[in-house]
Amino acid sequence: MNQSVTILIDEFGNSDLDTSKAGSTSHFVYSGILILNQDLELFRQKHHEISLQYGGGGVLKSSNLGNKDKDFERRLKILRSVLELNFLIFTFVVDKNRLNSQGLEFQSVFYKYFMKVFIRQIAEKYEQITIRADKLGTDRYRQSLNTFISEKVIPRDLFHQNRNFQMLEDPSEEPLLQIADLISGSLGKVYCASHIHRRASEIFDLLAGRLHVDFFPYPKVSYYGKATEQNLTEIDSVILQTSLNQAADLLSQGNLDPAAHTILNHLYILSRSNQDKLTYTEELIRKVKAITLDQNYDTRKLREEIRKLRDKGALISSPKGKSGYKLVTCQEDLIHFFNRYADTIIPMLRRVHIANRLIQQESTGQINILSDNHFDLLSRLVKEATLR
Repeated sequence: MNQSVTILIDEFGNSDLDTSKAGSTSHFVYSGILILNQDLELFRQKHHEISLQYGGGGVLKSSNLGNKDKDFERRLKILRSVLELNFLIFTFVVDKNRLNSQGLEFQSVFYKYFMKVFIRQIAEKYEQITIRADKLGTDRYRQSLNTFISEKVIPRDLFHQNRNFQMLEDPSEEPLLQIADLISGSLGKVYCASHIHRRASEIFDLLAGRLHVDFFPYPKVSYYGKATEQNLTEIDSVILQTSLNQAADLLSQGNLDPAAHTILNHLYILSRSNQDKLTYTEELIRKVKAITLDQNYDTRKLREEIRKLRDKGALISSPKGKSGYKLVTCQEDLIHFFNRYADTIIPMLRRVHIANRLIQQESTGQINILSDNHFDLLSRLVKEATLR
């Protein structure tokens, strides 16, 4: 990308891997705000206004904003003011409980390694980039880190001559780092489990439209539920009765076509006698052919009929890895039922997120299709599926 941008980086948390110790954080969070260089003056003006309004003209620091409701409201007001400007937020969340490298026990290695990973992920998208980070460690360490990032992570070459990184010794050299501090501290209250705020969802909802999050280690998030043993028999009984009643109601209405009636009636009768038995696809096709005399009835038509029955409210499950159907008759069936949808829906939402994120980054935040009111529901679903 040829646009010239500036990224301001700050962190939340510490490098101590013993998260049980007092003062240690469960997660470490790097956050960077990406600003078009052409907008920097607008940011400076806005920062000055916010500083006067909320900080008496002094330094704005996230840590100075308490956790009481009045302090939290003040934080939200400041964030809303900042969000009047055009910028992106890149956040990198490190789950320290899942780190097993002995080398990362050393503070200098920890900060250096994760700053490398974080900056590399951002910098590869932009050709002209200036990165400013808040001070960290001793003067000698800062100088070492400046050299390492500049030469190894964002080296200048024939195609990338306008790239530079600097960890500032005096943060007052770049007052806009205070905005990065505010953003990083606020997101720490969302992603750091040990410091999560009870109103974290309000911060998340406010920033999600600008937010691009990566995790380390990359979470193998399971959207699959697991059966709970508590009141299992009672739960199963409720689910079974609901499923059978719904099927019976649909069958009694008399408005199902012959194929749909045949399928649902068979599953209903079978479920009343053997709740665990699966009816294989071939068996259902044979039954439909026998009733409708449609010798061209095939798997595609069966799936379409099942889809229509589900649209009418029939709780028909198709366990993953098995070619067949049954009515949902227990909690485990219901979980399989939802998991099949999760298998389809979550990846689709992620694809939408990837496409929108790519366009948003390439346009430096100027194009965000999901911000259109027509996509409000889709946007909220994408946020839940990808940023949580």
